[in-house]
Amino acid sequence: MKREINTWNGSGWNNYPGLRAPIVLPRGARGYMAAQNIAEIRIEPYDSEKPFGIAVRYIDDDGECIWTTRFDQNDTGDYIRAAVMTALTEGIRQRADNIQRRRMVEKFKARISQWRRGFPGQGGKDSIGILANRFHAARRAAVSDDHRPSRKLCTSLASDVCRGAVTFNNAKAIVENAGGLFNSQQPTPKENHATK
Repeated sequence: MKREINTWNGSGWNNYPGLRAPIVLPRGARGYMAAQNIAEIRIEPYDSEKPFGIAVRYIDDDGECIWTTRFDQNDTGDYIRAAVMTALTEGIRQRADNIQRRRMVEKFKARISQWRRGFPGQGGKDSIGILANRFHAARRAAVSDDHRPSRKLCTSLASDVCRGAVTFNNAKAIVENAGGLFNSQQPTPKENHATK
């Protein structure tokens, strides 16, 4: 089977300096391709209509794309050639397994970090929103209007907990000291009526 290395440059937004000259891989590249059952390497714009940079797609003998490497629009042809050869010598499937393993380790570290902070959030903006809602509920449940945590305090504490600057228990204590009441501390309607 013939092993092909095709370079294609787009037009307009997708015309990249790194793809203006054909990228010629050194001797031995087709041998690496044959050993890994790669029929074609396509070096082309990532998206044919949008300026998303350059992509190198590795197509197997069945015509399916088994791996895509993305490059910046300012990367040179020499840099792309070196990256393709590194991927071929390392092995495309081996590289995919290594990246998948690294992503799993990062997810595991994030979960451990959340557990250590005392707040098992989902990560990203969702965790900040969930935690901010919890702190704001404690602010709204404060008995006295004079002794109530501010909105800014609740939102900034939620952000601090999610980025690891403070633990959840410490942030909860700060909200309580400012007058906030969490669900377990909120008075019943009779007790609330009696304090008025």
